Parts: sequence; structure tokens; C-alpha cells
Amino acid sequence: TLVLEPEGRNTAPAIACAALLARQSGDDPLLLVLPADHVIGDVQAFQYSVSLAVSLAEAGYLVTFGVVPTQAETGYGYIACGEPLEGGHHLAAFIEKPDAATAAASIADYRAHLDALPGDHPALEWGLAWLQTQAPDPVAPVFCHRDYRTGNYMVEDGALTAILDWEFAGWSDPMEDVGWLTAKCWRFGAVDREVGGIGPLDAFFTGYEAESGQALPRDQVGYWQVMAHVRWAVIALQQGDRFVSGGERNLELALTAHIVPELELEILRQTAPATPAPAPSEAVQAVRPAPSLDALLGIARDIVRGDLANVLDGDAKYKALMAANAMAIVSRQIASLAGPTDDGGARAEWAAKLRAGNGTPEDHARLLAEVEATLSESNPRALG
Repeated sequence: TLVLEPEGRNTAPAIACAALLARQSGDDPLLLVLPADHVIGDVQAFQYSVSLAVSLAEAGYLVTFGVVPTQAETGYGYIACGEPLEGGHHLAAFIEKPDAATAAASIADYRAHLDALPGDHPALEWGLAWLQTQAPDPVAPVFCHRDYRTGNYMVEDGALTAILDWEFAGWSDPMEDVGWLTAKCWRFGAVDREVGGIGPLDAFFTGYEAESGQALPRDQVGYWQVMAHVRWAVIALQQGDRFVSGGERNLELALTAHIVPELELEILRQTAPATPAPAPSEAVQAVRPAPSLDALLGIARDIVRGDLANVLDGDAKYKALMAANAMAIVSRQIASLAGPTDDGGARAEWAAKLRAGNGTPEDHARLLAEVEATLSESNPRALG
């Protein structure tokens, strides 16, 4: 039976019409839905797959077919296989079509996130403008972990046994994972061991290329490391904002925002102009991340008074409570000091100028001085 449509309605109405017609006799038959332009290269293999699908469908499953891709294709979505079944697999997820312009999409995403956060962040705008002008040519995307770093994999007897935390996985340039794993922020102090703080970059490249059969563009590592630092800085700002605006009284969230100047320093060092400008002659003030001063001291006091003092006794408990009281006094003293002066929107204008790609070596020098002044307060060791 042929059913002709007066106009194209796409797949769902056609399947619904076929299902209604198939049940007119009162039976409830199985339906095999195929596109009209389906090219079947191996008829025997296709027939075998259909026979397996029939058994699953008769057992009550809704069955979908897929083919193993030989390359990423932006015109098609993908099926993620889950736990095995006899004759098939559970479906873990449908994955959207990949986007070929990974770098450009990431830059747009991070700018949108910055726009949603309070304050202005000129150093990150500088980094994003640099990423935009230096973006590599788009490549066929692959399915990436997007949080592959030391801390998210397991090793036993020198062999990789598990990869954890897949919630950020998606389509991307394969170099995004390489940049994230090798970024300085994920070396945990072992900065001379470029790959996650555990080994040299050359050995990693040799192993990666041997396993994948693909040559990696080593000249792009720096680009994707800058992208990694920008991404982590945006995430850190979002976590700090959960404390400031969202009311989450969590010291880890509060301190995460104070990682941002370290990330900004690395971004500025990796994107320095070919001919840097000298440092500003006038003093440059630190720009403290939020929360700072009395807000940061307040959450630390709450932990000393509410968490630590409650598990202590005797003299130790008394000292903890006295320390909490001292912190409360300092917190009130800080709050009574004059707050920051209004710059009349100058910082916002500066950030907008940098986003537009109009930054100069002098801007870079001032940003570097500002970040260094901030780190001299929060983490002087990061300046080494």
C-alpha cells in the first residue's frame, strides 16, 4: 500500500500514519521504519541485524539501528551505546550533531557566561580576543571527554584502568582535551611535568600518536592551553558567584574565585605581544575577586566557630571560639572601611575595548601589573 502526502511533513507524521494503517486489521504488528534513500551496502548483514531487532521488539523494546561512524559528520546525530543486551545494547543517549567550529563556539559561550556574571574581567577579554584572532582552522570534531585531567582517571600498576566524570563530554577538536590535560592549572604544582603533573609532553605525544594513528599538531598546544585557562577561569567565577549571589555558604566555592588571578596571569604570559610594553610607571591597585575581605573572613569564622569548635573540647575549644571572635571583630572593622570608588564605567569600557580586539601592548602591560598586584595579596607563590 502506498500513501502519498500532499506536502512533506517529515518523519514522525509518516510513521504515525503507517502505524494506524498497520493496525486497521485489528492486529498489532511490528513495524520496520526505513528512509527512502537508505543505501544498504551489505544486504546479508542488514537482514541479520533486522532479525536481531525483531527478537528485541517482540520482547517489548523499541529498537533503533546505527552504523559505526568512520569520521565525524556534522549532518548526523549519534547514538551512545549503553549496557549490552542479547542481540543489541541499551541506549545510553542520543548525541547532537557535532559543530565543526569548536574554537569559535567556545569563545562565544565563554563571553556569554562572562556577560551573565557581575563585574568586568578585562584580562579574560584580552585572552578571548587573542583566542579569536589565533584560532586554528576547524577540523572534523571527535567525541571528547572535555575534563580529562589528573584527578579524573584511575591507574593501577602503571596502566590506565578507568576514566571518571564524563558530564562535560561532547564533540570538539581533539586538541581541546590535550590542552586541558597539559594546562599549567592542572599540574598541581609539578609545573615541569607538562602532562597533568606526571610526565613530559613528548612522551605523551608519542603514545597518543601511536595509539590513534593520527599526527597531532604540536604547534596548537599553546592555543588550547590558553583556552583551558580561560574556561577554568569562567567556571571559577561562576562558583564564586554561587557564594556571593546564590547564598551558598561554602568556603571552597568562596576560595575558588581566588584562583582566577593565577589563571589570568598564565593567560597573559602565554599571549604576550611580540613587543611588550614596559610596566606602568604609576602604582596599580589589586582587583580582589568576590568574595573578599569581610565576606571571606566571615565564612572562615563560621567554620571555626560552627564546625571546628564543635569537635574540640577544653582549652582547644576555648581558643577556637576566641579566634572566631577575633575574626568577627576584624570582619566588622573591614566592613566599616570605605568601599571601592566608582570608576564611572571606565573598567567596563576597557573590557569592551579588549573584547572588540582593540587591545594594545600597553593594555597587556597594565593587565599584567594588575594581576600581579592581586596575586601579591592572595598567593605570592604564583608569581614565581
